[in-house]
Amino acid sequence: MKPVVTVLMPIYNGESYLDSAINSVLGQTYQAWELLCLDDGSSDNSRAIIQRFSDRDDRIQLIKLDHRGIVSALNHGVKQAQTKFIARLDADDIALPSRFELQIQYLERHPEVALVGGSYQTIRADGSVWKDNIPPLRYQDVLARLPQSNCIAHPAVMMRRSVLDQFEGPYREWFPFAEDYDLWLRMSVQHRLENLPDILLQYRRDFANPRPARTVTQAISTLAASFVHRLRRDGMIRDDQLSMPFDEQRLIAAGCPVARIHEVVRKALLSEARASAKAGFPAQAQILIREAKKVAPKLWQVRDCVDFLWKVTQVRVA
Repeated sequence: MKPVVTVLMPIYNGESYLDSAINSVLGQTYQAWELLCLDDGSSDNSRAIIQRFSDRDDRIQLIKLDHRGIVSALNHGVKQAQTKFIARLDADDIALPSRFELQIQYLERHPEVALVGGSYQTIRADGSVWKDNIPPLRYQDVLARLPQSNCIAHPAVMMRRSVLDQFEGPYREWFPFAEDYDLWLRMSVQHRLENLPDILLQYRRDFANPRPARTVTQAISTLAASFVHRLRRDGMIRDDQLSMPFDEQRLIAAGCPVARIHEVVRKALLSEARASAKAGFPAQAQILIREAKKVAPKLWQVRDCVDFLWKVTQVRVA
């Protein structure tokens, strides 16, 4: 059976959940797929796990790469793909059985849509469901939300390869941990991006191991991608004037107020703290709140989060 969709799965030391992720592709109701496992120089057992699956099913390919990061791995996968559609899945997530079928049906029925994502469940590291996430669905709603926040879950998307081919990269290194958001913003100028109401994916969160530094970097990158998008839209900057990574200092140089950067970072840390508390990890929430206090704190916001943590877990933050 000739594949219609290529699934890109970047992997770096992903042995813990890799079996579940690959099995979720094997269990799809739609079977005309190929899976490119883009191993980004793993030092654990990831390659052996992929090879075991590949030996049993030639639709699964192990692609061995040097460790250059997710952007390089994804761009390599896009170049390798020759199918009509390209889907994403991370090595610790689970595609629900009807995902590919629903997305391909939608894209075939709506040729004007370039990308379709969907609703998803957040699961804890042990696989237990934490909550359902329903994003904006129709194009106009996505378009209204997108400049403020990333409302398209990267591991749940399916895209037309013909559209991806129109964009430089298509993924770019300029916005660490927000390379997908940068791509959605660029695509949204001329193409329709939508989400399905159906839950297509289980997105795994390791609440037990918070990563404040990554949260801060991602928050700054997300703000930078949105800020650059507005400058580009208004004719105030061109892509060839950008340099990578577009970090805090370059964001300030481009005219973004320092107070705005601090506000976004603080909100991101406090949002992670609330999520950790709700998911049953109060100690981890405390770590994130303490980090938020360091970022030019508006004390009432931090106090609200501390009070919330107390209500949920009966834990106080010093």
